Amino acid sequence: MGKHLNKNGFTMLELLIVMFVVTTLIFILDVNFIEYNRYYFNPTHCQLKAMSTKSTCSFWKGLSYNSNGNINQGKTILVNNKKCVFQLGMGRYYCE
Repeated sequence: MGKHLNKNGFTMLELLIVMFVVTTLIFILDVNFIEYNRYYFNPTHCQLKAMSTKSTCSFWKGLSYNSNGNINQGKTILVNNKKCVFQLGMGRYYCE
């Protein structure tokens, strides 16, 4: 008489309901997945980000750029077997 369909998947309505519930919970709980402390490998990128967002940007342990693009301290560090010297003032650096 009647043929039974093989129902192994979800319907579109069930998927839409689940997506609605998840997005509603994210907005209610104010979950912020992007905000975390990240050290940038490229100090120039970090300096430009600090200047454009008018905030501080951490580049290395103890080194950070302020909103004007100046570095907080002069330091010599070893990055990938290269000696990098960070100078006070305009936030300039060079690697040997």
